[in-house]
Amino acid sequence: GAGGHFAGGGYGVLSREHGIVSDHIYAVEVVTVDKAGKVRAVIATRDPKDPNRDLLWAFAGGGGGNFGVVTR
Repeated sequence: GAGGHFAGGGYGVLSREHGIVSDHIYAVEVVTVDKAGKVRAVIATRDPKDPNRDLLWAFAGGGGGNFGVVTR
């Protein structure tokens, strides 16, 4: 689905013409589990002041793992 496509960086047949999908994502809302086992919803944006900015980088193809579930 689209969520998996985005989280993998968004490479596709139109990448040469329009760039990869992750170049166009501003934010993601994800459900994560912290060290204490608490489930929480987090919004990660491209804003340089966002403390969750690294999470957006990871979801946009910069990390190679599962960091949470993208909900929006």
